[in-house]
Amino acid sequence: MGRCGLFKRAVKWLAAVLACIVALGIVGEIYLRFKGYPVAEHYIDDPVLFWSPKAGAKPSEEDASVNETIGVNGMRVSRPDPGYSKRYRVAISGCSYTFGMGVADKDTYVWKLGELCPEADFDNLGVKGYGPYRSYLRLCRYLERQKYDLVVYAMQDNHIDRDSFAHQTFSSQQKQSDLIVLPFVEMRAPGEFVMHNARMAVWPGDTKSRLINFLRNFCLSMEVRMQRVPSEEEKKEIFAYIINQMAAVSKQHGAKFVLAVLNRNPVPKSLFSSDVDIIDIAYKNGEELDDSERVGGKPNNHPNASVHDFWAHALAAKLREHGYFNGSK
Repeated sequence: MGRCGLFKRAVKWLAAVLACIVALGIVGEIYLRFKGYPVAEHYIDDPVLFWSPKAGAKPSEEDASVNETIGVNGMRVSRPDPGYSKRYRVAISGCSYTFGMGVADKDTYVWKLGELCPEADFDNLGVKGYGPYRSYLRLCRYLERQKYDLVVYAMQDNHIDRDSFAHQTFSSQQKQSDLIVLPFVEMRAPGEFVMHNARMAVWPGDTKSRLINFLRNFCLSMEVRMQRVPSEEEKKEIFAYIINQMAAVSKQHGAKFVLAVLNRNPVPKSLFSSDVDIIDIAYKNGEELDDSERVGGKPNNHPNASVHDFWAHALAAKLREHGYFNGSK
């Protein structure tokens, strides 16, 4: 076979390979378009936080018989009247434990705190999936709008794993299934911390082609998976740094700051600044919840109303013990 024949054969093989690639691309595009993506009903896209609670009353994701109500201010309702009429104003920030997933509005510990401490209005800033850094960003937003006397961040032990390195997720609406790298804080060297904004890769044609969208997400996912994950000790330092920043911005806006421990605190107290008042209200001394203490009695569901009631009474008592609401702080 001469050179001309080899060349023609190579061209045919190349054409066949390209045809297969094009065919696979078309099949992949059709499949991804047909498959579609679920649309979140409980959250809205947020340019900084990437999901925030959507206003309105909707059945809980864990117990459809229970409604979770979000006010027009973007917060879980925590009292009958959304206005402010009491002497003190308190913001309580945290994750889904504070938000109260699966329990009725009046059964969340934030609502119950208002009943136990009638001299104060409590705002519930908790959001499902949030860690300390996004809670800090969300708090900053509300501190610009509202004057608070006290800010409380309610932690559980797995919060040290959140926001301490890049995590990936999909945008809340998932119309194009955009993969997002959530905001996080990096410790580059001892005492050197860098706050990273959320980001999303953009490729030409990714809003029109599901296949390009899929490939873009895959590459971003691989990039995130290749990052260095901080050690457990580094995670603790990052968590303490964020909490100290939260206390500092609260102080800047004239508010005291409390770190409330809901189950256990693996972070040494020496890492926190003097502006952080640590209050331990660990349920059952930090033991893992059993199914009877979870919503619907289901494993891995969130704490039920009885656990929220415990936290409310414990935190109300500790806040008074530490001098809040009596004029000494």
